[in-house]
Amino acid sequence: MPSLSPRARKLVGPIPPWVGVLGLVMLAAQTVTAVTLVTGGTAEAPRVSPTPPASHEPIRTATPEAAPTFTPSPEPTPTIEPTPVPDADRADPDKVVKVPRFPGTGSGVIGRVIDKRSRLSYAQLGRPWGRAKGPGDGPIYDGIYSRRQTFRTETYGEGSSWWADVDSHPLPKDLSVPSPGPALFDAAMAMLDNRQLHNFPSGTTGRDIASQPLALGGAKGWVIVRRMRLPSERSPRPRAKTELTAAIAVDTGRARPSVVLITIPDTHRRLWPDLNHVIESIRVLR
Repeated sequence: MPSLSPRARKLVGPIPPWVGVLGLVMLAAQTVTAVTLVTGGTAEAPRVSPTPPASHEPIRTATPEAAPTFTPSPEPTPTIEPTPVPDADRADPDKVVKVPRFPGTGSGVIGRVIDKRSRLSYAQLGRPWGRAKGPGDGPIYDGIYSRRQTFRTETYGEGSSWWADVDSHPLPKDLSVPSPGPALFDAAMAMLDNRQLHNFPSGTTGRDIASQPLALGGAKGWVIVRRMRLPSERSPRPRAKTELTAAIAVDTGRARPSVVLITIPDTHRRLWPDLNHVIESIRVLR
């Protein structure tokens, strides 16, 4: 480093101590000013979030809700209503019991009934039977027959009447026939059961007295005759105590057979030979 001349040493001379102290103070002031300008003001101390106090309860985590599951309701089991069965001692389909030949002459035959809807023709009976008529023309109408002969056998109680009938019609569709095809025995039995249930007083009992196959001019048929016994405790009640009802099912070539039904009470047992006349006269219309 070079040395100073004597004049220079006079100019510089020894520096008083207070000068150094003043310089340090000025330097410190400049430094603070510079920091203030750079930071834009007094710097705040960073905030420290307080630590939450320790908890003794377990930490619970939210459990996501399970998606609802759809369980289909089971279909209700349909209730099958049993088919009503009347109180009757029924014929055995494997046992033939021939229709008896009833004594007497009956009412006589005056012509033939032509039933095109049933595809049948059969004997038209004389007095006291009325002429065969279609639905709506006779004194009574139950919505089943297509041709009917009838007459009032008695009046009892307060204007009640009892009737004898000869009806013909196709086998109603609401009557179940268990066997496939033209099951003639089953059709005759179903017709008798239906008649006993809906056309006789409650409490009527039945007993089949005849059941046999028929050959009707080349067509097949089956007849069942049932003796209906009316309840004695019913009041008012007709004078008739029993009634013979015959159902004849005939194969007419259609899917379901046609039926002729004859019913005559014991107050007119002299007309029971009319059952023989009608049964033997049935023919299929061609």
